[in-house]
Amino acid sequence: MGKQQPKMAVTASSMDDIGSVLSGLGFEWSLYESGSLIGNNKPDVLFINCGSAIDNNDLPQFVKSGGVVYISDHAYPNFNSIVTATGHYSNIELSGDAGDYNAIVMDQDLSFYLGVGSLDIEFDMGQWAEIKSVPSNARILLEVENQPVLISLNYG
Repeated sequence: MGKQQPKMAVTASSMDDIGSVLSGLGFEWSLYESGSLIGNNKPDVLFINCGSAIDNNDLPQFVKSGGVVYISDHAYPNFNSIVTATGHYSNIELSGDAGDYNAIVMDQDLSFYLGVGSLDIEFDMGQWAEIKSVPSNARILLEVENQPVLISLNYG
């Protein structure tokens, strides 16, 4: 018997289309609906596309109850609502330049899973969200030019 896929929800595509990526990887998902992060039918994982905004009041409770959230780039105000609820601080600014970058995989588990210590990534828009300060309880997963671009944060 294989592992059961977590129940996934994705915000409507905007500047990103994470749903398309998940579908391409063979995952099933549903479209996020306002108010769906509370109750028995909530997803296990919520993906927030770049530029999407959702009800930030539900996010901290969703994460506190065990939900997992992936927040892309320009959706960083959603991240700030979670960080603030944990009593931590983060500073994210829209200041990155478009281009191809070499990202260093900082997390050993992620590096093992990917089978590489670095990878090339493309930021196809200027003004991507740069993490200027990382919450004290965060783990840096990827860095570009000594600056974190992917972090993981546990709630509580």
